[in-house]
Amino acid sequence: MTLSWQAPTGCPDQASELAEIRRRLAGAARSTAGPIEARGEIRRDPAGYVLSLRTAVAGTTGERVLSGPDCQPLGEAAALILAMLINPEAAAGPAPSPALPPPLPSSPPAPAPPPRCGFGAGVEALLATGLLPGWAGGLALHLFYGRGSFQAALQVAGFLSQTVDVPLWTGATASFYRLDSALQVCATTSLDRRLGGALCVGGALARLHGRSAGIAQPGEASGTWLEASLAPSVHVRLTSATRLRLAADARGLGGRPDLAIAGLGRVYRPAAFSLRFGLGFDYWF
Repeated sequence: MTLSWQAPTGCPDQASELAEIRRRLAGAARSTAGPIEARGEIRRDPAGYVLSLRTAVAGTTGERVLSGPDCQPLGEAAALILAMLINPEAAAGPAPSPALPPPLPSSPPAPAPPPRCGFGAGVEALLATGLLPGWAGGLALHLFYGRGSFQAALQVAGFLSQTVDVPLWTGATASFYRLDSALQVCATTSLDRRLGGALCVGGALARLHGRSAGIAQPGEASGTWLEASLAPSVHVRLTSATRLRLAADARGLGGRPDLAIAGLGRVYRPAAFSLRFGLGFDYWF
């Protein structure tokens, strides 16, 4: 058997996998089914670890994917699967060496340890409508904290300035830019080892700043308000620690400010609802 093995530090390495396979096969007749090629990988996941084991035996290929909160049982499961490919009757292996601690007596299985926690950060390109006059482009930074299938997210975003003409005064213009921050709680799910999604709800604090030009006495004005946020997203994992994320974020304003130029009246008022789309890259530590 030829084995190619990769695992994070602290998990079973290739030498320990081969030793475990030999232990399970000690004293048993070897299979004559032909050469076996195996490739195994354990990678970290926000909820724990994922084992991917691919095998090829006499032209027949197969793949098994297992997950769990700890990588040690995943390594033992891989050794058991490979030993069974060589000789199913010998997969249980001999009793442990007397030098090792004796096995514990049979007892009900211990409860599973709590899901592992994880931190992440990301950057996201944004395109939005309803935030500024016309379509607006922006950039957002994200911080994540995940525990099992739940996640908390903090987002800070800024949008490029947009300029509008003031119809009541020839040559008069007003330009606006926006900054906002949002805190969201998310429920996440995984369709398979690469695809997943999330649904987030939360609140945001928005600030809009306007500046007039083309008049005798130009001025500035700002408005700050609260918003409610609903944000679905899907993601594709590139590696065990990186992913691409496509998200939408619908927001409703708690109170809309009027931005006005003295003597001319209202220049711009944000829409009651806004929608933004984002393409982001995330890294999990």
